[in-house]
Amino acid sequence: MPVLFQLKITSIDNFPRKDPVLVAGNHTAALEAVMLDVYFPPSIEMLSLADIPAERITEIAVDLCGVIPLRRGPYDRAAMRKALGVLKQGGFIDLFPGGGIWQEGKKKALPGIAWVSVQFGAPVLLIGFNDTSGAMSAGLKFKHPKLTMPVGQVISPAKIPPQARHLKYLPDRSPAAG
Repeated sequence: MPVLFQLKITSIDNFPRKDPVLVAGNHTAALEAVMLDVYFPPSIEMLSLADIPAERITEIAVDLCGVIPLRRGPYDRAAMRKALGVLKQGGFIDLFPGGGIWQEGKKKALPGIAWVSVQFGAPVLLIGFNDTSGAMSAGLKFKHPKLTMPVGQVISPAKIPPQARHLKYLPDRSPAAG
């Protein structure tokens, strides 16, 4: 990474090294996943879309990094259960709440990270990624693009407010549910 990019990581000590945590970040390029895999613990597993065609380099990275495939559309309960299993083993889960890199700018966060946080009681660590769109191409041409990765503070696990406990969260929309 230092050969290809000028990378500034701030507050890297905020990343817990032993307790399970959900990592959430913005996502405008595949480079964010690479940065997380290079600079954070080897036990971090990423939830990644399973229903889009991948380039060969992406397939290789997925095989090396440990990825839980996630289907878009109906809630993917199998992927969420696998994420809970990783946390139960003391691992880390990375989830990009925006759901993908195909649209730059502000995106509405999807509910998966809150659901996993509530179910496991896992705290959330927010990580920002700046200037990653197009940076991989520039880096491979040795243009040394500047990237920043600020690491936020760990925030407490999500909780369901007492007045909303009667609501059904993450409804089962599997084909078997009808």
